[in-house]
Amino acid sequence: VIVAFVGGLVLLAKNVGIPQVGVSSIHMPALDLKSEGPLPIDISASFWIYNPNLLFHGTILEAAATVYSLDKDNSSGPAILLGKAELGGDEQVNVDANTNTTFTVSFKGEISANTTKERLVRDCTEENGKTRIGVKIDRVHVSLIGHDFGNISIGKEIAATVPCPPKPKVEEVKQATWSEAYLAV
Repeated sequence: VIVAFVGGLVLLAKNVGIPQVGVSSIHMPALDLKSEGPLPIDISASFWIYNPNLLFHGTILEAAATVYSLDKDNSSGPAILLGKAELGGDEQVNVDANTNTTFTVSFKGEISANTTKERLVRDCTEENGKTRIGVKIDRVHVSLIGHDFGNISIGKEIAATVPCPPKPKVEEVKQATWSEAYLAV
């Protein structure tokens, strides 16, 4: 019996690993830099979790992160708070044993600070512009093997260079201008 118990503990210890978390992509689909007043901004970040465990599985019930604008030209420049991002509504993420799972956290907000607008105008007005976004995973509410562990503070910070949304093509701008001129007559 003791040999079986020790053998079971060795097997369990051999199959227990710490899950790894990373970011697959950060996407900003649209940004109107010519808008007066607050600029609406949408950002979605796709994360992955690799669970190396053969025996353990879990569920992410909730996740919250803080999103920042970072200075792409000055790594010691200030991080400017954009807002909070969360796992969508009633969405839960199942993390099965020995798998790599991907999920998305979305952020929708408005930029009102002039310094943030100036940074995004500087970064995104050039052709194929890129800006830098920081995401800090604040907390994750998890359930492992059916046991609710509540909110776990993570504090992992991820910085990524993100392509700015594409600008309208010249033809689209001309077409809009001609339509507006027609409507004005």
